[in-house]
Parts: sequence; structure tokens; C-alpha cells
Amino acid sequence: MTIETAAIGTVDDVAGAAEVTEVAVKEAALKQALGKVLDASTENVGDVALESMALADVDQLELIPFQMRDHDFIEVAPSDSLERDLSTIPEQMAFKIGTAADLVGVKPYVLRFWETEFDALKPKKSQKGQRAYSRRDVETAMMIKKLLYEDRFSIEGARSKIKELRSKVKGVREDRAELEKMREEVKHRVDEVRSVALTEMKALLGDISRFRALFSA
Repeated sequence: MTIETAAIGTVDDVAGAAEVTEVAVKEAALKQALGKVLDASTENVGDVALESMALADVDQLELIPFQMRDHDFIEVAPSDSLERDLSTIPEQMAFKIGTAADLVGVKPYVLRFWETEFDALKPKKSQKGQRAYSRRDVETAMMIKKLLYEDRFSIEGARSKIKELRSKVKGVREDRAELEKMREEVKHRVDEVRSVALTEMKALLGDISRFRALFSA
């Protein structure tokens, strides 16, 4: 084994160990959170308090999904589910946070958390502090969800990939629009050819009828 090979193997071992350690820490935190709930239940904690603790633990799990280690070279692309979700956004100017959350498929508090982590997600607020999500905001939230829950990026990784994913979504839309334009042009051309063919056929049938009239006279 050469020195270079040994060095590469050592780097891989360190990286793998770091990844295993990160997963182990998250698992330990999960077990600790669940342990608190179980301990509370054995101490006859009130139902409301117990439910609040359980919800707090669920919040942590939903806000921090299990993630793989980030790699800058990983390419992102729109998935079928993302395109389907994007197509369901109604044509309107703004959405309340509850409606936006329903469209994205998360809880409102998750959207509020993402607002603190992603500069791309900054809905406007009224003087009373009520959020107004634009169509673009809802699209951004759907892309963030895709990066976090489908592609398994960390918050930092998703933050670095959101621009790339938006560019890919835009490219898919432009390609689809171009294909639709070509389809309409082909359809228009086919209609023109069919119209000309029908006209010529009618003229030919008229000539045949006249010839028959001449011979039958």
C-alpha cells in the first residue's frame, strides 16, 4: 500500500466516522426527548402538559429531518411530486400562512421556522404582523420541503441548493412552454394542409361530375 493510498483511506475513514457520529448524536437526542415524555407519563403529569411535551418533541423531529451529509457536487432537479405540488397552487395574489402551509403540506410553525433559515423565503407582513405569502413564496417553500424531505439535505445544504433548484424548475417550465408552442404550430400547420386538401378534393370531385355529365349527355 502506497502512502497516497493510505492517506486517502484515512480521510475516508474520518469522514465516515464524522457522519456516523452525527447520526448517533441525533438518535441520542431523539431517545432523550422520548424518554422525557415517558418519564412524565409515569409521574402522572396532566394530560395537557404531557401533550405539550409530546408536541414539542414532534416539532423538533419535523423541523430537523434525518439528513445525509451534504455534497456540493450533488445535482438537484424537480421531481414529479414537486411539479405536481407546484401545479396545485391557485391563481391568486396572496395566501395566509395557514393556507400556504396546507398547500405546502407542513404546519404553519414550520414555515415560520424556515423563514428564519432561508433568505429566499420572506413573505410580506401587514402592520398587524400577519403574513401574506405570494405565489413565489409558496413555490419557494415547496422547493425547500423537497430539498429537506426528499433529497435529505441539511438546512445549510438546502440553502445552498435552493437557487439551483429554482433555476431547474424555470428551465422545465420554459421547455414545456416551448413544446406547447411547437405543438400548437404543428396543429395549425396540419389544419392548413387538411383545409387545402379538402378544397382540392372538392374541386376534383366537381370536375369528375362535369365529365360524367358530358359523357352522359
